[in-house]
Amino acid sequence: MKRTASLIPALLLPLLLIACAGEKGRPLLSVEQLASYSWLPATIEGDTLVSYMTDDTCHYSEWAQGPFSPDGNGTFEAAHQTTDSILIVTPHGVLPIDVFSIRLYLRPTFSRTFSPENSSIAPLPVQKYIDARGDITAVREYVLRPHQTYYARVSRDSMSTRGADSDAGEQVVLTRAVVEISDRPFDASREWVATPATRTE
Repeated sequence: MKRTASLIPALLLPLLLIACAGEKGRPLLSVEQLASYSWLPATIEGDTLVSYMTDDTCHYSEWAQGPFSPDGNGTFEAAHQTTDSILIVTPHGVLPIDVFSIRLYLRPTFSRTFSPENSSIAPLPVQKYIDARGDITAVREYVLRPHQTYYARVSRDSMSTRGADSDAGEQVVLTRAVVEISDRPFDASREWVATPATRTE
């Protein structure tokens, strides 16, 4: 799935969130400041949305589908992702950020399988997916809810490219900061799996 969004709303909403943060007297927190902490507890604010599968009130939602696997570890393909920016609220300040700069580690709030026999009760996009595959399909949805405590930290993605920024054509490593958000405290012993719409391929 291509992760694209209208450029104008993507640029305007963070500015509006910053203005709202300033009006409430809350200090702004930069990504670099957040990176100085191993992680921080956080809540999420922003526009109120309704999740596609369950009609839950949320600030972000995505859902994914894929072939059913008995062990629940099948490959899920992102089918929908909301694109409104969010506001990460921490004890040390607030951080407005667009959803294309976050990675989410969330348990699904909706998980169900649909088969060709019961596909009529599935949402229309899932029905079309089942019609095309003719097999049992698993569907999961992930949301960021208001007032729920999450945990936020900064990670660095690196990407190697050759000749992009080097006259000699040498390999160049580019990095970008990504804000990771989890519904559980970050624990080095846990294997973290990002949601389908926010994982890196």
